[in-house]
Amino acid sequence: MKSLIKRPVLFNDFFSKPYLGLSQRLLVTDNRTSMPEHLEEYWQKNQQIWGLFWIHPTTTMGKLAEELIMIWETTEAEEWINVVDWIPF
Repeated sequence: MKSLIKRPVLFNDFFSKPYLGLSQRLLVTDNRTSMPEHLEEYWQKNQQIWGLFWIHPTTTMGKLAEELIMIWETTEAEEWINVVDWIPF
């Protein structure tokens, strides 16, 4: 059985090949400055991500935690492949 708790991932680790596709981790970030460029480069290589959530600037940690728990409890990881969305919804 896979552990439900995984170690935090540094940004450079996340985009290293082949880690990103194999890690099965959804990325949660407030980096809207350089992230779009990194994603575009990654997708141009026909690579997939296991989802990305942009955090709204005013989101509290409590609200972020609630949303992530709700996502974890109500969806499957495969539903988020190559999906980019805002959190909270």
